[in-house]
Amino acid sequence: MRHPQLNLGLLGFTAEQVAWLRVQLTFYLAKAEGHVDDDGGDVQTSHPVWQITPFREANALLLNTQRASVEQDHMLRFEQGFVANEAVGVRVSELSAPYAICGVPSPQIEALVSSRAPRVALDNERSVVLALQHFEAVLRPMRTAYALAQELIDRREELDNKHTYHLVRNGVLDVIVDVPQRRVLVRDALRPFDLDEVIWSPRPKSANSLPQGFSVWMMEEVAWIHALHSPSVNLPERYRQKLLYLRRLPRVRASMIYPRHTQLLEALGQDPLTYAQLLQVWPQRVATLERDLYALFVCRAITTNADGAYQPEPQSAQRHLASELTTRTGPQLTFQLETMLAPLK
Repeated sequence: MRHPQLNLGLLGFTAEQVAWLRVQLTFYLAKAEGHVDDDGGDVQTSHPVWQITPFREANALLLNTQRASVEQDHMLRFEQGFVANEAVGVRVSELSAPYAICGVPSPQIEALVSSRAPRVALDNERSVVLALQHFEAVLRPMRTAYALAQELIDRREELDNKHTYHLVRNGVLDVIVDVPQRRVLVRDALRPFDLDEVIWSPRPKSANSLPQGFSVWMMEEVAWIHALHSPSVNLPERYRQKLLYLRRLPRVRASMIYPRHTQLLEALGQDPLTYAQLLQVWPQRVATLERDLYALFVCRAITTNADGAYQPEPQSAQRHLASELTTRTGPQLTFQLETMLAPLK
């Protein structure tokens, strides 16, 4: 099976510590690499691939308590040693992403952090690996959604709007793929590699009731997860050459939309722009812009066809889009950490 690329956020680390952690992630990846995919594409790995990203886009966090202090309202303030004069405030009790603790926390900090959070010693490679494995276990629902998205991509020619599909393994119902309503119902205990053993059975459209102990994902959400976490993207060439128009906002839960996505949607909501023009606006986003456009493409949120563009009332277009973005993502908060992973049920 194919594993996602996951984002690790760092708070309170020096530049030297960040460099050391990058080396550890490289070692972790080297041990996981396996064979090339059957279609000659991605290299298969035995576990997810981790990369260091901005903390606001993190699926999991490492918190260095040696560079943290307790502020008012039980907020931890982290000094970012690798970014000059930057400090980040976090209410640990409000974090929805898993985290691990580096260093020996003070009694004040110890009282705020979870006793279940792994403790990481930066001079111990094994403790870093154990923390990553803990994160992967906690992130299993998202990883399962990613694996399910890959299954849907592989079987897209077989699925039709006249059927619901039951995925059964050893007599147990694991997933209901409700094609007519564009959603998937996933058994909560399902693991990504369990999907390698399921049997797909077409059923009537009405066989789509939500069983107890199942979570609901919209197909657009699993497509969004796959696009943002796939090792590679396949953006059609016309999206690099033609004007890009916003059709609508992606139909995903608010916690999946990063701040950079909000900026991109706002820019495209003002005027159609080309890929080159977007790179002029954000030259530092060469590594992420194509991926973000691909995520919007697979969710049918952008188009190269002017007739399909987003068209609210002209006099209120910007206010309408800004209002809808705020409704989806909430107001932008300062001095508080927001992460991708919200409660998944």
